[in-house]
Amino acid sequence: ATVHAAREQGGLSTRPLGAHLAEAMGDGLAVIGFTAAGGASSMAGMPSQPFEAAPPGSLEAQATAGGEPLVYLDASALRSLGEVPSRLLGRFTASDWSASFDGVVVVREETPPVFEAWQ
Repeated sequence: ATVHAAREQGGLSTRPLGAHLAEAMGDGLAVIGFTAAGGASSMAGMPSQPFEAAPPGSLEAQATAGGEPLVYLDASALRSLGEVPSRLLGRFTASDWSASFDGVVVVREETPPVFEAWQ
């Protein structure tokens, strides 16, 4: 999960693995986050749940405004956004995401996995 990869603790209750790795590896580490503007997801066989819609001005809304199904924001693009809300850490929180991630992949519409029963 992206929340574990973040370089900084920010509003998280515990220090993420990415912060420990960044301390140990410095510039030898690239942290890439993943998020979605909309859609649904599910965890390990649980029913799918729709995502809260990305609010206007959020990282997700800005990245997918052109209608592309998948967008990669590199470090420069993240810096240019400044402090914006994003669900990168699980719920919408405003931050300068370039401090926590070297790049972010934004999916316009996430589709939950389909779990099939073993036969």
